[in-house]
Amino acid sequence: MHDRFVLESFWQKKSNCACVAFIKCLLLDNTLQKAFAISRSGKNLFIALLDGRILVFSENEIRDINRQNALSFKRPRNPQNARQVKKIKQFAETCFAILVRNMQLLGFDGKEYTRQDAIDTLTKEGVSTSYFHKLLGLKRTRTTKLTGRNLQRLKKEKAALLFNNKHITVASRGYYEDFGEAVPVGTEIPVLLGQPATGWYRLAAR
Repeated sequence: MHDRFVLESFWQKKSNCACVAFIKCLLLDNTLQKAFAISRSGKNLFIALLDGRILVFSENEIRDINRQNALSFKRPRNPQNARQVKKIKQFAETCFAILVRNMQLLGFDGKEYTRQDAIDTLTKEGVSTSYFHKLLGLKRTRTTKLTGRNLQRLKKEKAALLFNNKHITVASRGYYEDFGEAVPVGTEIPVLLGQPATGWYRLAAR
């Protein structure tokens, strides 16, 4: 699946940039796509995370949680592309359900959440992303400060989370995602919501 296709396959509607960026990061990194071991028993999904936690969802639960995910998916006419978007949508909805459930079980940023509180926070309010990776059972690398000199390093990254203090998005192979558009990384530091990006980091399975 082409990197640009993934970048443009879905996008945010409200304040769910963290959800979009982290899910796309997993989709773009083949290693991270295996972060969840999913098995099915009847209408239930058993999801084993790399940190040892196991979450159980019914199909109805995942569907109900994702009615408010604030994700907008591409609707391609080409049948092959449509099948790819369908797979991406299924993956994204599973990830969103994991984020919501773990916010309920673990809390986040020192707060406790009901399911609806978690959905509202992830989609309408925005969240700090410093420890967001833990909701997916993952780790992260240290932040690399973004300067004009190391833009070439960013262009080589397969899946990196690019951010400033207002916004976070994903970058891959010389492009970064800007509300559903794959924008080339040029000679200037990318601007996110009116401010230059300040750094990037990667997610890690271990």
